Amino acid sequence: MSDATCDKINYQVIYGTSNETGHDVQELEIRNTNNNNNNNNRDKKGKGWQSARFCEYPQEIVISLNEIYEISQIQILSHQSKIASKIEIWIGVDLNNFYHDYTTLNSINWKRLGYLSLDKNERSNWKARELKSVYINTIANYIKFSLHESHINTINLFNQIGIVALTILGKKTNQQQTNQQSLQSNMNNNNENRNNNNNNNKNENENDFDSNTSKKIRELMILKKQAVDNEDYDEAKRCKLCIENLKNCAKQLSNLEKEKKIAVEKEDYDTAKQLKLQIEQLRTMSLNVEQSSQPPQMMMIYAPPPHQPIYHQQVDHQAPSSHHSQSRSISQSMSPQQQQQQQQHMNM
Repeated sequence: MSDATCDKINYQVIYGTSNETGHDVQELEIRNTNNNNNNNNRDKKGKGWQSARFCEYPQEIVISLNEIYEISQIQILSHQSKIASKIEIWIGVDLNNFYHDYTTLNSINWKRLGYLSLDKNERSNWKARELKSVYINTIANYIKFSLHESHINTINLFNQIGIVALTILGKKTNQQQTNQQSLQSNMNNNNENRNNNNNNNKNENENDFDSNTSKKIRELMILKKQAVDNEDYDEAKRCKLCIENLKNCAKQLSNLEKEKKIAVEKEDYDTAKQLKLQIEQLRTMSLNVEQSSQPPQMMMIYAPPPHQPIYHQQVDHQAPSSHHSQSRSISQSMSPQQQQQQQQHMNM
């Protein structure tokens, strides 16, 4: 498909994982629509999307096209300093539903096209924006972008990512029946992958993280990224295991935090103190990779066997053979004055 015959496609953003205040995903839609209308008003141009501070990755953006298009090119203009390390692109088709929202996205048959990597942008001192153009030839009415961890730099203090503009080029399909057959053929092989993705998303959503655990996980993700960049793979592995341990304990930690809050509301401070100690102990064990690799019930405190007395006992290995040995044993229980009188009696 020649670019000369392609048009810029209007789209609607129907989902974004998170956003910074004033930079929600609809800003991409506003910018794309106003650019199509040649609107030169900067206030209505759209400021672009930015993720929330210290967000979890990957972040996702899903857009919907009002019709099925033959897509030839996708253009992504990245933020100059809040740069994703990798962006995966998925396309989806649903001939029966053109009005999906975030509650029904998992019912779409998604096909992964591939991914693109973005430069760290150090050479421009984080002043220039990178424009990535992806040339494809596919049919879709939904597109999903999965954006991975940000490149760490001195300007991006909150580990965010951002997209300034998103442009889709293509043309409307003409032969609906032929397109439907082509779509069915392309999508049948991806049902299994879609089901696996849905199961993974379900498992991730089942973990109920409290605020402290989420903050610690984000900090560990940053440390892991730094370790990988520095090729310190032992540290990266340690961070990875700590993240996994915290996620495994997340439900228990969340329940303990809720119980502690209830105890404080009831002014039961003894219980609140005990719960606080339990929470701290569980978090410490989760961050200690060596200890957390063993089940808690295996950690035992040593105690002597029942048949061994705990107190000290003096044992005579030889039976007393004389009057002196007997008297020595008896004298240990006498006072000094009684011992002196006994000694005088024996000398007589």
